[in-house]
Amino acid sequence: MSAGFFRILGSEAALGRVFTEQEVAENAKLLVLGHGMWMRRYGGDRSAIGRTLLVDREPHTIVGVMPASFEPAFAPSEFWTPLSTREAKRM
Repeated sequence: MSAGFFRILGSEAALGRVFTEQEVAENAKLLVLGHGMWMRRYGGDRSAIGRTLLVDREPHTIVGVMPASFEPAFAPSEFWTPLSTREAKRM
Protein backbone atom coordinates (compact mmCIF):
# COMPACT_ATOMS: atom_id res chain seq x y z
CA MET A 1 0.00 0.00 0.00
CA SER A 2 1.04 3.57 -0.45
CA ALA A 3 1.63 5.66 2.65
CA GLY A 4 -1.45 7.74 1.83
CA PHE A 5 -3.79 4.73 1.60
CA PHE A 6 -4.82 4.85 5.25
CA ARG A 7 -4.99 8.66 5.36
CA ILE A 8 -7.21 8.79 2.25
CA LEU A 9 -9.60 6.38 3.93
CA GLY A 10 -9.60 8.56 7.04
CA SER A 11 -8.09 5.98 9.34
CA GLU A 12 -5.09 5.78 11.60
CA ALA A 13 -3.54 2.81 13.33
CA ALA A 14 -5.26 1.84 16.58
CA LEU A 15 -1.90 0.62 17.85
CA GLY A 16 1.53 1.60 16.54
CA ARG A 17 1.61 3.42 13.23
CA VAL A 18 1.22 3.12 9.46
CA PHE A 19 4.00 3.42 6.86
CA THR A 20 5.87 6.59 6.01
CA GLU A 21 6.43 7.82 2.46
CA GLN A 22 10.12 6.96 2.76
CA GLU A 23 9.36 3.40 3.89
CA VAL A 24 7.04 2.91 0.93
CA ALA A 25 9.65 4.30 -1.49
CA GLU A 26 12.20 1.86 -0.06
CA ASN A 27 9.78 -1.11 -0.15
CA ALA A 28 10.58 -1.62 3.53
CA LYS A 29 9.73 -5.03 4.97
CA LEU A 30 6.97 -3.81 7.28
CA LEU A 31 3.41 -4.87 8.12
CA VAL A 32 0.29 -3.18 9.38
CA LEU A 33 -2.06 -5.85 10.70
CA GLY A 34 -5.81 -5.91 10.41
CA HIS A 35 -7.57 -6.00 13.78
CA GLY A 36 -8.92 -9.52 13.19
CA MET A 37 -5.52 -11.00 12.43
CA TRP A 38 -4.01 -9.23 15.44
CA MET A 39 -6.69 -10.73 17.69
CA ARG A 40 -6.48 -14.25 16.21
CA ARG A 41 -2.70 -14.52 15.96
CA TYR A 42 -1.58 -12.39 18.93
CA GLY A 43 -4.65 -12.42 21.18
CA GLY A 44 -4.72 -8.62 21.20
CA ASP A 45 -1.23 -8.50 22.75
CA ARG A 46 0.18 -4.99 22.36
CA SER A 47 3.70 -6.43 22.22
CA ALA A 48 2.96 -7.65 18.67
CA ILE A 49 4.37 -4.28 17.56
CA GLY A 50 8.01 -4.86 16.68
CA ARG A 51 7.64 -8.61 16.20
CA THR A 52 8.56 -10.28 12.93
CA LEU A 53 6.18 -12.22 10.70
CA LEU A 54 7.17 -14.10 7.55
CA VAL A 55 5.45 -13.00 4.34
CA ASP A 56 6.47 -14.95 1.24
CA ARG A 57 9.36 -16.35 3.30
CA GLU A 58 10.71 -12.88 4.05
CA PRO A 59 10.69 -11.37 7.54
CA HIS A 60 8.51 -8.28 7.95
CA THR A 61 8.33 -6.16 11.10
CA ILE A 62 4.89 -5.35 12.48
CA VAL A 63 4.61 -1.57 12.95
CA GLY A 64 0.87 -1.11 13.44
CA VAL A 65 -2.60 -2.55 13.93
CA MET A 66 -5.69 -1.02 12.34
CA PRO A 67 -8.91 -0.53 14.30
CA ALA A 68 -11.68 -3.14 14.07
CA SER A 69 -13.76 -0.63 12.09
CA PHE A 70 -11.17 -0.49 9.28
CA GLU A 71 -12.47 -2.90 6.65
CA PRO A 72 -12.23 -1.37 3.16
CA ALA A 73 -14.50 -3.49 0.96
CA PHE A 74 -12.43 -2.80 -2.16
CA ALA A 75 -9.15 -3.92 -0.52
CA PRO A 76 -9.95 -6.61 2.06
CA SER A 77 -6.84 -8.00 3.70
CA GLU A 78 -5.46 -9.45 6.91
CA PHE A 79 -2.42 -7.16 6.66
CA TRP A 80 -0.84 -4.48 4.48
CA THR A 81 2.75 -3.99 3.33
CA PRO A 82 4.42 -1.00 1.64
CA LEU A 83 4.22 -1.11 -2.14
CA SER A 84 6.29 1.33 -4.12
CA THR A 85 5.27 2.28 -7.63
CA ARG A 86 8.82 3.27 -8.52
CA GLU A 87 10.51 1.31 -11.28
CA ALA A 88 12.73 -1.48 -9.99
CA LYS A 89 16.46 -0.97 -10.41
CA ARG A 90 18.15 -3.15 -12.98
CA MET A 91 21.14 -5.22 -11.91
